[in-house]
Amino acid sequence: NIFGKDKFNFTLSQPNKVEKGEMNFRLIGLSNKNGIIPFQDYKINLSPSGRQKDLTISYYRSFYKNFRLGFKSIVTDHRGHIRNNDLNADFLLMSSISF
Repeated sequence: NIFGKDKFNFTLSQPNKVEKGEMNFRLIGLSNKNGIIPFQDYKINLSPSGRQKDLTISYYRSFYKNFRLGFKSIVTDHRGHIRNNDLNADFLLMSSISF
């Protein structure tokens, strides 16, 4: 209730991360004329170079009993747990009607 019927949120979060390990997966192809389905197994190593951090700021305001309008900004450092010098930012405009 900063300016009446409104809401302000501030959130700092860190998504789950694999520290190290490996992953096995199987890619399946299309069957041949004899109905045999080919597949190929792959193994990849998991070792992230960064630690993702998300900062979210949002503001909502109720204008009527059933109408809200607001915005949200999400700033991410090391998106996808990949170390880099860039900050990624997303800006969203939102509205909702209840009935």
